[in-house]
Parts: sequence; C-alpha cells; structure tokens
Amino acid sequence: MELVDRHDIESVVGNDDGTVSDVLTVEEACTSTISCWSKKQFEYFSKLFPWIQVKNGKLGCNVCSKVRGSLGIEKAKACHVSEEWSNFSVKPSGTLKLIQQASVRKKIREHSVSKSHNKAEKLQNTAKIGILTTAMDRLNEKAIAATSHIFNIVYSLALNNKPMADIEGEVQLQKINGVDVGVGLHSRKTAITIIQHISSQIRKALFSKIASCKSKLCVIIDESSTVAQKSVLVIYIRCELSTHQDPVNVFVDLKELDSTTAEVITETLFNCLSENGFDKDYLQDNLIGFCSDGASAMLGSKSGVASRIVREFPNIVIWHCLSHRVQLALDDAINSVSQVNHFKMFLEKIYSIYHVSNKHQLELHNIAADLELEIVKIGRILGPRWVACSARAAKAVWRAYPALYKHFSNYKNFLGMKKKMENLCFLKDLALMIEILEELSLLSLALQDRDVSLVKADRLLCRCIRALKNLKENPGKHEVQIDTMIRTEPFKDIPFQVSAKNTGLPRAQLIQSVIDNMKSRLFSTANTRKLLSLFSLLEPNSWPSDLTLSPWPEGECQLRQLNELIKCNIPVNDFRDYIDNRYFSDCSLPPSIQQAKKIIQVIAVSSAEAERGFSIMNNIATHERSRLTVSNISHLMTIKILGKPISSWGPEIYVKSWLRRNHHTATDLRVKKKAAKQYDENSTAIWSLF
Repeated sequence: MELVDRHDIESVVGNDDGTVSDVLTVEEACTSTISCWSKKQFEYFSKLFPWIQVKNGKLGCNVCSKVRGSLGIEKAKACHVSEEWSNFSVKPSGTLKLIQQASVRKKIREHSVSKSHNKAEKLQNTAKIGILTTAMDRLNEKAIAATSHIFNIVYSLALNNKPMADIEGEVQLQKINGVDVGVGLHSRKTAITIIQHISSQIRKALFSKIASCKSKLCVIIDESSTVAQKSVLVIYIRCELSTHQDPVNVFVDLKELDSTTAEVITETLFNCLSENGFDKDYLQDNLIGFCSDGASAMLGSKSGVASRIVREFPNIVIWHCLSHRVQLALDDAINSVSQVNHFKMFLEKIYSIYHVSNKHQLELHNIAADLELEIVKIGRILGPRWVACSARAAKAVWRAYPALYKHFSNYKNFLGMKKKMENLCFLKDLALMIEILEELSLLSLALQDRDVSLVKADRLLCRCIRALKNLKENPGKHEVQIDTMIRTEPFKDIPFQVSAKNTGLPRAQLIQSVIDNMKSRLFSTANTRKLLSLFSLLEPNSWPSDLTLSPWPEGECQLRQLNELIKCNIPVNDFRDYIDNRYFSDCSLPPSIQQAKKIIQVIAVSSAEAERGFSIMNNIATHERSRLTVSNISHLMTIKILGKPISSWGPEIYVKSWLRRNHHTATDLRVKKKAAKQYDENSTAIWSLF
C-alpha cells in the first residue's frame, strides 16, 4: 500500500487559510490523535490503515498489540513483533511540524510492509490469536506448574533480599521435599531474567491503570549514591486512586545519573516518566506538584530541576521537603546562639571517640553493665541529619552519662571531658537540648506520615510552636528530673558543681531563636501562605465566622484559582451547596468536593518516601552484593516495594506471559544440565561413618 503525497494530505485536511482545523476535547486528545495531527488527519490515516490506534499521544498497532511479542506458529527467522508499535510508544521525530508529519508517514509505511505486521494480520484474520494463546496455555499446562515453583523461589529470594545465587540451593531443597521444579531455570542468570520480567509486568499493569484513570500526580525525587558510588535518582509518584480514599505513594524507578547537574536530572526524570506511560501530554493535564530536598541542583531558583519543570508545566506546586526545613531551622538557631557551638563540639567529641574506636566502645559497654545502664550506640548529635536522629543520639548520651564520666576518669587525655561533665550546667544544657530536639522530632516524624497534607502540616507546625513557647515558660520533663536523678546510685560518684565560667546555654534566647527560625523557614513566604489559603478553602473551620449562607464572593474567586491549580473543576453550585449544608449531618459531600480534597492531598509535603526508598536500596545493594547494576537494583526494589506478600502472590499470570514470549520452561529438556558437584574423598570417607 502506497502513501499519498504530503501536499495531497494537507489539501484534504487543511482550512481555507492554511491552518489546522478542529479543536479537540481532552478525551479526543488523549485517545484520537498525536501532536502533529489534527482530528481529520487521524481519520484520514485510520481509513488507509485500520490498525492505527493512539494512546496518550503516541501511535501503536492494534493488531501487533494483541500478539504481544510472539507470533506463535507464524514466527519465522529474524521476524519479531515491534515493541514500539505493540506498546503504543511510537512518536514523531524532529521539532518542526512538517518534519514530524513526514517521520510519522515513514514509520507507518515501514511498519505496514514489515513481515511481522503482515504475519500478525494473518493471525488476526484467521482468528488464531485467542485460540493460539489458549492452545499454548493448554500445551504448557504441566510446564506452567513446574515453572511456577521456580517463579515462587525467585520471588521469595527478591522479597527477602537474598542473592540470586541462592537459587541453586533452594531448588535442591525443593527437590528433596518432593516438589516438581523441572530441570531448567535453575541458574543465577535465569533468576535475574525472571526478576526483570516480573518487575516489568508489575510496572506495566500498575502504571497503565493509573494512566487510564487520569490520576493527578505529584513527583517526589531524591539523589544519592549506591554501594558502588554511582549517583542514582530515586523517583516516586504520589497519586489519587478512585478505589482508595487517601493518595498513595508509588515507586517508579531507580535511574543511574551520568552527572548530578540539574539538566541531567531533569532529562532522566522526564525520560523515566515517559517510559512508564506518563509522557509530557499526560503530565500537562495531570502533574500538579513536585517535591524534593533543598539541594541547589533540585530547587535552584535559576537553573535547578524545579525551575526547569516550571518552564514546562507553569501551574504546578514546587515544594521543599518540610522535614528537611525543620532541620535547617534548627541549624540556623544553633548558629545564631554562639554558646551552643561549644556544647555541640563537646558532644561531637563524644561521638568521634566511640564511633571510631572499638576499644573505647567495648569499655563503655563494660562500664555500663557494671552500672546496670542500658547503652545504645551514640550517634552524631547535630549536623546534616534529620532531627529524629539527633534526638535519639542526645538521649543516648543522657542515658550513658554516668558510664561516660567513669570512662573519662580512667584516661588522662580525657580529664577536660571529665571536668566538663562535672559541671551541673552542662547536664542542664543536655536536658534542654533533649527537650527541644524531642519537640522538633515529634514534628518531623508527623510530617513524614503518608497522609499529611499542607493544611494538616500547617496545624502541626502551629502546635509545635505552641509547645516550644510553653517550654520557654516552664521547664521540661528532663529538666525537672535533674535534681532527683543526681541523687540516684549511678550518679553518686559524680561531684557536680556550678562553674562561674561555664554558666550554660541562654535558655530563653535559644528557644526563641528556634521558634523564629521555624516561622521564617516553613510557612512564612507569600506564595506559601497563598497556597494554604487556597487549600483551606474546602475546610469549613477556616471560613469567616460571620459566613452563614452562600454566596461567598471572595471564596468563589479563590475557587477559580483553586480549580486552575489542582486541574479539577468544582462547579460553583457544588461549592454553594457545600457551604449551605455544612451543618446538616445527613447531607453528603458533593462528588466534586470529595475529588478536590483528594487531589489536594496528592501534593507531598515531605520527601520521606524517597528516603525510605534509599533505605530499601541500601538493604538490597549491600557490600556483599556490590556487583548488582542499578537496573537490577531497581527491579528488586519494584518487587520489594510494590509486590504482594508471597502468601497472596500468584505466579501463574507471570509464568504465562513468560512462556508466551518464547522463554524456556522449567521442564524443557533442551536446557543443558549443570554437572553434579563432585566431593573430595576426605569428605566422603567422613560421611561414611555417619
């Protein structure tokens, strides 16, 4: 079949003034055309090539998609179904519209005359696809059972962070237990391929469902290093689902970075989202937020990742992780009060002594056992860590105080440390820092919950500030305990005294500095207050006290801004009904209000989910498994994070898709068997005595 000339096509679908006709609705744009075609152009090509179909702004072949990689009995040498056409990922090349149209025509032409497409059409015309799939499943019925056992073993290894080399021992154990595991698919290399297949199928099913629901998205990213010191980018999305009341956080991928520049990170992010079905057309309609830590490459005002994303998608919310901002507020407060630096340096010295020297750590544990104290490993008190870590470390020093004093008394090099701990003001300073760190830790941990919205985060912040103001007026629980504690048995050997030189931290000044820095760091900017005002529009407790019945002109003006921001339409009548019926318990919320509230919760206030992803990555990519590639780590993370528990996981669907792609079965006799392990005569002689 020959394609008509470009000028003929344009004469068919162009307007009198030479412009492209037809303005498409959102539904038509998502399903009926690509960026360089109008609706009439798509209809024209659909008549010439009935197999053409468009999904999410990309071309695909409806015939090849049904075959899905295998031609079955029609397969020939060097004849493979195109993945791009079967997965609806064909897009125009070039930047100019005429060049894009020419590239699309060329791709359609080449695919229409390809052997694989013609054989796929032959299968469809003879109605063999469904029959062939069923026949293949029946022929492989026995093989499916044995292959499912192998898939269960591999899946269990991935869930438990075990190396794939353990598959041989697991298979041997299952054979001894009488389980049919076949003769093939027992190698480490095959196990890795199975992991890749399962992971790809999980992502494909999950992200296609999210895309089909047109869920609103918030992207969460963070950058770190693997065991092999490779820079990687972890990507999550936060989205709302119709089947779940609260938004969910979904792991997308782990990508290796060639460099950590904003340009490379942005390109990697968009390429990853596009690979998983979220192209720029989809993001234009559904991306509403972006959240990351405060690194300059991420949130740089001129050329950071966030600023580059805003250029592509102007109406999205850019958010700096609140948990990181709490830590920054604490660091600013410490830097503004000079006396805190001396306290910080002393505790840093304690950390370095017991973190570097195993000998000192062992002596501390022995002394702690004699004093009947419970000791945990002392970590870094303050610095580039989250507040919860600093709070745990400070309390560890508090619990180990008598043991630390006794240990310092045994060394001449630590007499200065010993004298410092004899100062009662130092103990009071430690108690004060624990009080402050505990309050900030409670806030930080609350902000890391998966269901926290911006409105709730604002309430949590106000509550924390009230607690700090109360602490400024009244001593905390640790400060109150000091007088009673120093009279107990563990503290009896410490001759506490008050030094005229070291008078301790300026208590009121330090707490006030923390409060002021929290206010300036978190919700003080005009843009942030405007966002909170818009998101609070759907919360009745934030409405004016004199508002009784609608209409509310100021609120309806804000409603239009809110609709544009969250890319959702709340009709004015629904908003007025919401205002009028708020006191009637038997009146349900309008569906548009319910949907808008879910979308508002999609915007992430913390990048804690990305940090959790890195924790899972570190559990997988240990030093013993440093040979793992970033791609394999990503597949293992997909199963670990998104996969079902082994008790409810069914391997059959993955096994069938595996076999339909012409992979070996576990019972395939053509697979070369591995030679049985030979044992030396010394071992066999000993075993003969059993």
